[in-house]
Amino acid sequence: IGSRPNCVRTDQAAAVAHCEGRGLALCTLAQLKAGAGEATGCAMDDELVWSDETCTPDSCTTTTTTTTTSTTTSTTTTTTSTTTTTSTSTSTTTTTTTTTTTTTTSTTTTTTTTASTTTTTTTTTTTTTTTTTTTTTTTASTTTTTTTSPDYYIAVSGSYLGTKTGARGGNTKDRTEYCKAKTTSRGTVCCNSAGIGSRPNCLRTDQESAVAHCEGKGLTLCTLAQLKAGAGEATGCSFDDELVWSDETCTG
Repeated sequence: IGSRPNCVRTDQAAAVAHCEGRGLALCTLAQLKAGAGEATGCAMDDELVWSDETCTPDSCTTTTTTTTTSTTTSTTTTTTSTTTTTSTSTSTTTTTTTTTTTTTTSTTTTTTTTASTTTTTTTTTTTTTTTTTTTTTTTASTTTTTTTSPDYYIAVSGSYLGTKTGARGGNTKDRTEYCKAKTTSRGTVCCNSAGIGSRPNCLRTDQESAVAHCEGKGLTLCTLAQLKAGAGEATGCSFDDELVWSDETCTG
């Protein structure tokens, strides 16, 4: 159950603290929509009041960038061994000649040695390094769509049906649908849940103020269909020969 202690008008944070200081809590959006605090004074029925629910300003875009880097390294090493070949060849030839002549002896000895050494050294080292770098960039975008209020609404005669009025002239019994800029001043006809229309305070104002005026009385601005069916006709304020606002938009 809602209340309006001390009729405070302040910022949202101070409103929260004000309620908590009284052992209460600031009403939620759902509670306000369900009628919490309505018609409890302070002339707040025709004003905006704070809820506890946050929202995002119009045209807000957030971009988040994530970068992932992956590096792969491959190394190949090839080594060819060292080979040493040693070859040794030894050849020995012995020749003995013996000649005998009476008292003379001759001996000849020949020795031949051949040594051969071959050394072959081959060293081959191959190193291959492969580095692969992969970069992945992910960009996430969040877009908030801004809803712009329409600039034009349909206005019709306050006696569109024309079965109850005794008025003459002006827009009396005019069955034309006029597309008017919402900032212009027209009559205000409010309807209850049964579709019965009234003209509280004989208000002539712009379309948005007409909506707020009806809601402040616990009513709604009459729909185009309700006005065509005679809602509010012949209920005073000289609106039967004037144009009154409906809730239906149009293209100017």
